[in-house]
Amino acid sequence: MGMSGSDREERRELEKRLKFVIREEKLKWIQRDRNTKFFHAKANGRKRTTKALTLLLQRAEENGLVEGKLQSIGGRLVLLNSSLSSVPMYMLSFYELPKGVKDRMDYFRKRFLWQEDQSIRKYHLVNWPLVCSPRDQGGLGVIDLEAMNKALVGNWIWKLGETPRIAAGI
Repeated sequence: MGMSGSDREERRELEKRLKFVIREEKLKWIQRDRNTKFFHAKANGRKRTTKALTLLLQRAEENGLVEGKLQSIGGRLVLLNSSLSSVPMYMLSFYELPKGVKDRMDYFRKRFLWQEDQSIRKYHLVNWPLVCSPRDQGGLGVIDLEAMNKALVGNWIWKLGETPRIAAGI
C-alpha cells in the first residue's frame, strides 16, 4: 500500500519541522544549555565521549556511587537502576547515544554492580544482556541503554506524527 499525495506532503512537512527541531537542539548544545550540559557530546558534529564520561563520573561521585563496597548486591542493583542508569535519560530521549559513550557507561555500570572495591577485581557472575533482561525473564531488570534510547527517540517521533498541534508549534 502506497501513500497518497496528501500523506506524502504531510510527511515532507513533518520532516522539515523535525529538522528545524534538531537544528534548534544542536544550537542549545553549542550554547551549553544547562539542561543539556551533562551530555555535551555531539557539539560541532563530533562525538566527544571523554567529556560526556567525565561529566557522568562527576555526577556519580556527587551521588556517592563510585564505590559500592558498603552495599550488598541488592543495594548496588537499586542504586544502579535509580541513579547511574537514569542520569543520561534527558540525552537519550532526544539524541542517538554514541556507541563509545554507551560502551563506557556500560563498563562503569558493570564495574559498579559486580566489583565491591575498586582495588579488588571480581568476575562478572552473569553476562550483561541477561542482567539487562526483565526480572520475569530471569534477568536483574537493569535498564538497557540502547533499547531505552531507541524507545525514547521513537516515542518523540510518534508524538510528532500523531499530534498535529505539537508539530504545528515547531
